[in-house]
Amino acid sequence: MAVAAKVPIVPCAAHTAQSWRIGSWDRMVIPKPFARCIAVVGTPIMPEQPDLQAVLETALTSVIEEAARRSL
Repeated sequence: MAVAAKVPIVPCAAHTAQSWRIGSWDRMVIPKPFARCIAVVGTPIMPEQPDLQAVLETALTSVIEEAARRSL
């Protein structure tokens, strides 16, 4: 959709150490009351880049690791 709309894709991730994980298909996480939550937003990626899938995977991995690192 981002390619068709010509809008950037913004990688983002969130992490919390104290949470409940729902046993659904998406493994939804619900933070416990008063839990510390960290959200990380990456650099926008324009969808016209060659090998977009690899660029997105790298960006998502980076923000996920950064969110987990900051929550420690």
